[in-house]
Amino acid sequence: MSFLPKIEALLTPSLRADLCALAKGAVPLQRWVAQKAYNPQTDPTFEGQPMPWRTPGRALTPADTGFESFFEGLLRETSDDIQALARWQRVAAAPLAASPLDDVAAWRTERGLQEFASFGIVPSQNVLLDSQNLAIARLPFYLDTLGDLAYCLALSRPTDEAGWEALAKQLFTDTLAAWPGSQYPASVFMYQFVADVLYALLGMRNQSAVPGHPSYATAVLTELGQARRRGNKNTPEQALDAVARFVTQIEKDLHAASTPATDTQRAAS
Repeated sequence: MSFLPKIEALLTPSLRADLCALAKGAVPLQRWVAQKAYNPQTDPTFEGQPMPWRTPGRALTPADTGFESFFEGLLRETSDDIQALARWQRVAAAPLAASPLDDVAAWRTERGLQEFASFGIVPSQNVLLDSQNLAIARLPFYLDTLGDLAYCLALSRPTDEAGWEALAKQLFTDTLAAWPGSQYPASVFMYQFVADVLYALLGMRNQSAVPGHPSYATAVLTELGQARRRGNKNTPEQALDAVARFVTQIEKDLHAASTPATDTQRAAS
């Protein structure tokens, strides 16, 4: 079954722009970059690597990292979600149906187990779940919820970044009165949407949306100090250097903790 026509009909140019604006409102990356203490530009791990989003006048948004295309890709993979969901539902209804034992109930009883088994993949959270811990498939979920979002935006559309942040907060807290909620509350939509935004920001499958600057795709990983990338390799010399810097920092911290406080420091405390 092809889901492409449904995806193309759903992700109109205007909705794509709205989703990028909502992602920015929910995850204000530039404010985070500006406020946090860690600066990858001063980390030897990233020496010489470009960080154009830290150039004066530049900013970092989810859209820059390639979120829009990544999100579309998630929807294109939805057939896997649907097949998995159908299988989990079948297995949950009869967890031992595929057992090779003729009398699996007796086998379990003899070993002190309960006669009836339960299928725990959903409680274990090893499948795609909404914020209510119900198994879902992305495309049906977003078909149900993005229409509600579009309806709300048709009634009242934010005009600036503060407005999109306020909208994200209303969706998170179920305080947007206009939300139809025919299938899901606004908060359930928002938690799943932000989970997919973070999936893009923290992964390595997306492609930068800023021409000529592929580093935007992994900008959030860089800002977190995470240097792992697909296909890269560390030399023994790099590993030794990292260990040496780690030991130096530990010794520095231990020395600071063991240094007696001065009279001035005691008085200040």
